[in-house]
Amino acid sequence: MLALKSLLLEIIDALEIAHIHKDDYQFAAAADGARSRLSKLLSELDGWQPMYSAPLDGTQVDLWVIDGGGGRRWADCYWDRNLGAWLPGPTVRHGEAGTTRVTHWRAITGPTD
Repeated sequence: MLALKSLLLEIIDALEIAHIHKDDYQFAAAADGARSRLSKLLSELDGWQPMYSAPLDGTQVDLWVIDGGGGRRWADCYWDRNLGAWLPGPTVRHGEAGTTRVTHWRAITGPTD
């Protein structure tokens, strides 16, 4: 299941990048539709949601991030209003946050360490 979620997130990310760099409006509309349907499927699979819907009130959430090595989950992150940025939880190594792009979030569903 994790491999499927990772694949879906990578496809969504690729569609977003392709849409940004493509001037063909028909392609852009198709990419938007596909990205929307894949995001909905991903959300149904495990609660992952697009970043525009993430809480910005300091609530801790899990984030899905993409970097050169693929996608992975960061646990216990939160939005800092003063900095205007997502701050990683204690499981993220120092310096790692600057090398990634946050693509999705989900509510924390289990106990945190």
